[in-house]
Amino acid sequence: MNQYTRSEHPFYLSDKEFEAAKLLCQDKTLSEAGQVMGLSPKTVSTYKYRVMKKLQVRSVLGMYKKLNTEAGNEIRALQRFCPLCSAALERMR
Repeated sequence: MNQYTRSEHPFYLSDKEFEAAKLLCQDKTLSEAGQVMGLSPKTVSTYKYRVMKKLQVRSVLGMYKKLNTEAGNEIRALQRFCPLCSAALERMR
């Protein structure tokens, strides 16, 4: 995660926001993401809220779709981490 600076993340996400978004797009619960990140579920929920606000979306699928379609190649790599989101996007097309 530390390979980017804050300004290099698409939509100016912090490292923690980016990591939370990645884990949530992997279909992790707030508790599971918190365990991976070493944070409480409430803190992960705060990161989720901040990411969704920055991206102007209302769901994790919306978050995934916005990151996947509007960001650079680094974020497009999220597709391999989120098979459920990828399948849902295919159904939407």
